[in-house]
Amino acid sequence: MVEITQYRQVSYRITKAMVKWLYWLNRLSVYLFNSTVRAHLCTTMWYVRKIYIVYGRKSKMSQKNDIPIFEQGTKEQKENKPTMKEAGDYFLEDNLKESVVCLLELCHELKVKINWYGKNSYRGTYKGKRVLLCNFIDKNQLRIGLSLADAHNKGELEKVLYILPNDLRTEYITNETKHCGRCMGSSCDFNFDFEEDGDIYRLCVHNAGYILYNPTPEKFKIVSQFIKLRVEYIDSTK
Repeated sequence: MVEITQYRQVSYRITKAMVKWLYWLNRLSVYLFNSTVRAHLCTTMWYVRKIYIVYGRKSKMSQKNDIPIFEQGTKEQKENKPTMKEAGDYFLEDNLKESVVCLLELCHELKVKINWYGKNSYRGTYKGKRVLLCNFIDKNQLRIGLSLADAHNKGELEKVLYILPNDLRTEYITNETKHCGRCMGSSCDFNFDFEEDGDIYRLCVHNAGYILYNPTPEKFKIVSQFIKLRVEYIDSTK
């Protein structure tokens, strides 16, 4: 592939030089040649320009094709829509990569649909409700956001929290990951206080989510539990 690309780039440069040479020769032909020769020069120049345009397009396409899809822009990814499995193979290594494979298997088992959502981002939905959002930030850097309830729905989130097992409820309310720059501040419209064993926790209902960065295999077990509970809750409300 590299040899073909280099050949096309060299051919493109040679043809470009020929176009320039023929252009000036055609300009001078008025003084140097008769009408028949000038006609042949014009025809030759027309064909060379066609070749120049074709090689130029192929050269640019070849350069683009040499760039991995995950290093390209949102427009290119939207056209190709690489899978989350492919993103995991490209970005992740070792335990993190294996955990994503297990996560995909779980989603397939629970009928959670995983779709391309944005540049290096994937969204999982179940019966039209959001379950998770995965962002591949960089090499071996992964962000997972889990939805416990619909966004901005305080009542639903409180209901879900009360039916969660104690260990998962504690895991959620003690998670200090921020959802946005003004999270928990006085200007935030989405925070609320949640009481647990006499302690007050300020929670965010903006995305009603649980966020993890580069989760360990142990944390992935918690992720799996949250996904199962989210699916069960959606089924119970349908």
